[in-house]
Amino acid sequence: MTNKSIIRPFVQSDVEQISDILQKTGWANQYIDGQKRAIQKLLLDEEGEVFVVAIADLVVGYISVQHHKWNRLSYVHGLVVSSIYHKQGIAKKLLEHVEVQAKVRSNRGVYLDTPVDNFVARALYESTKYIESYIIPEFYRAGLDGVAYMKLFNQGKNF
Repeated sequence: MTNKSIIRPFVQSDVEQISDILQKTGWANQYIDGQKRAIQKLLLDEEGEVFVVAIADLVVGYISVQHHKWNRLSYVHGLVVSSIYHKQGIAKKLLEHVEVQAKVRSNRGVYLDTPVDNFVARALYESTKYIESYIIPEFYRAGLDGVAYMKLFNQGKNF
């Protein structure tokens, strides 16, 4: 992560920059709209949080998460970094930030999903000790499966 970047809570004025990042990263409109709706819902949910990485006033990435009380797992709804800021550790720092927030809430771990053909994301998750849990048939659309990853903090232990 660059020295001048900070992770901070999302504010409503960030939504257009996030939408722009998603569009430039190649996300289809239905997924962009879904992320924007999810952000708005998470902001109203006591279990929801959205964080951005900003360099001055420029949002270069974000992560949205729901910290479930019922199973004490935190689910990442969205994670994206502007392509011109790839390979700078930003996505990893966002994941680490969410993991800290999950631990603060005494959650057991974090889980997320991505399309099976998103090899960049899959490499990131595997490099940060997320374990492939299962394939979700046609999760994203007909012919495009999802893959779920999970990271348990103290696997097999109650805490």
